[in-house]
Parts: sequence; C-alpha cells; structure tokens
Amino acid sequence: MIGGGAALWLLVDDDEKADGQPTPSPTRSRTAASTGSPEAGTTLRLLAWSRQQSRWVSTDLDSTAASYREGDSIPFLMRLDGAVAGKRYQVSVRYECGTEKSAVFDFLSGPQETDESAVLTAPGPGTQRADSTIPVPEDPSITFDDSSSRRLQLWGATFQRSPEGPLPAGQCSRFKEIWMDVVVRGPAAFLIWTAHAASAQDWGEGRGASSTNTRTSMEVAVSGVGDATLNIAPDAIEP
Repeated sequence: MIGGGAALWLLVDDDEKADGQPTPSPTRSRTAASTGSPEAGTTLRLLAWSRQQSRWVSTDLDSTAASYREGDSIPFLMRLDGAVAGKRYQVSVRYECGTEKSAVFDFLSGPQETDESAVLTAPGPGTQRADSTIPVPEDPSITFDDSSSRRLQLWGATFQRSPEGPLPAGQCSRFKEIWMDVVVRGPAAFLIWTAHAASAQDWGEGRGASSTNTRTSMEVAVSGVGDATLNIAPDAIEP
C-alpha cells in the first residue's frame, strides 16, 4: 500500500483551545511551519520511490530513477525519528499543481500495484498494514479526482481529524496544500502518499506533467527539527 513539486510541512500544534481541540487555521502558511524551537534528537528524512531502481531515493528524481508516465502516481515518504510520543503535530502536504506551461501534480492519489513493494523497502515502515489512514479530500475544481483509493497513510502515528484543503480553493495557481493533525505513537513515524502526474488526456495536448520544462521540488519541514528538499527533474515523467 502506497501513495512535483510538492511540499510537506509539519509543525507542533501549540495552538489548541481550552477544550483540547486545535484552533482552525484557514490561513496557514509555509512561514508558520518554519517557526519553533529546536527539538533535540529528532530527525527528518524525505524520499521518493524510484520505480526504475525499486528503492527509496533522497536525491533528485530524474529519468534514471523515475520510470513514470503521465497518469501515474509517484509515492513519497516522510520518515520522522525521535519525535515525542503522544505529541500532536500539524502536517501539511504542499504540492505544485501547475506551471504557466502545464499541469504538474493535479491531486494527491492512492496506491498502485506496480509500487506495492515500496512500504516493505527500507527506510520505509516495513509492513503493508498502516496504523492509520484517512481519505484525501477532493478538489472541487477537478472532476476526475474521485476515488476511494485516494488515502494518506501513517505508520507509528495516528490521524486526529479530517484533512483541511486543498488550499487555496479554486483553480490551480501554482501550489496547493492539504493540512492534517497527527499524534506520534512510537520512536519512528512514517507518512506515505502519492502525487498524481497530470495527464494530457485530462488537461489537453502539451499540458500534461511531461511538458513541464522546469525542475519542481518536494520540500519537507518539521517545526523545531529542520527541513529537506527533493527535486523532480523535467525528464522524470514521460508522456
């Protein structure tokens, strides 16, 4: 079971109401995610699944590692080690939905049988059954993202409520993001999702993800821990 630019942001939820429920944050931003005090002993890794090499890679995803086509869903992995057990974190997946030239990742998607070995491959969780899953919210501006298989998956942590987003609402204006709350349960937490490579069949000739002529990126930030960036080369996705 498994899931550019896209970006995943985590920040400790220090913004709770007196009743213990998180305060809604409709205007969340990357700036908010980058604040906080260092959390000693916690490390963050960001990786993408190389279908070509059958392994997780933390380097640039290009044609030598990818072997993806438009319409495929590319798995991404966030691994968090040494986080505080029982602590609530806010998580945001921020993805590049399009450029001036073409669509890029039009929505977050679900697993493909082709990549089912990814979760069993180190440094992934090593077990097929996730500890917690939750549906990816539909984007009202897209008519072809309706599927029950579109789920975010967690190991070593649990989702606390339904995700928020995709934000901003409406048509793509370069980036969109989805926010959610999670609680870490063990020494290592894994989040796996996939990003659907936009297809010319949906967006028109020359408007699919393979027509992107610039590098895109996946960025991960954990408040008080650090951040990581993974670049996706223009030739990583074929027509």
